[in-house]
Amino acid sequence: LLAIGLTGTLLHPPLAGDFYQIFPHNLLAWMFGSVFILAMGLLMAGVIRFWREISPGMPRSSDIAEASHNALTLKYLDGG
Repeated sequence: LLAIGLTGTLLHPPLAGDFYQIFPHNLLAWMFGSVFILAMGLLMAGVIRFWREISPGMPRSSDIAEASHNALTLKYLDGG
């Protein structure tokens, strides 16, 4: 329909076998590029939503302090 609107007719003798005269390369690149960008945006939105759903959140300051103390005193490196 877009080709009919742009050229007035879909096929006429000079354009009968020339695909890129009916649908120019830039038109096709724009159409498929916009669909690709939309698909990538939707995939990225899904990944972000998934990532937020499975993330455990921020640790509490008491947990950070305990982990730091255990690491600095080498508490769990006593050889078992």
